[in-house]
Amino acid sequence: MVLDTWQFLDSGAAVAPTMLARRCFAYVVIGNPQEGLEDAKRAAVIASDWPMGHYLQAMALHNLGREAESQEALKIGTALEAARNSRARSV
Repeated sequence: MVLDTWQFLDSGAAVAPTMLARRCFAYVVIGNPQEGLEDAKRAAVIASDWPMGHYLQAMALHNLGREAESQEALKIGTALEAARNSRARSV
């Protein structure tokens, strides 16, 4: 399986949130949203100011039928993105 090539992410080595985000998306697309949610949560912890981890959590939660939690993750991601854009404009 293609996702087997991502096993190094679970080896304890340093992990980039972008790698987790890509694997999360792949998990959700192939119908494993719970595994995707776990990767999205890890990405959000590693890069707490990066909105993509929260957006991916929202996608995985939606696919799990957890709409209220999905909406909350989406709000957090949107707020982080707005803050990031605001900082970029002031520079």
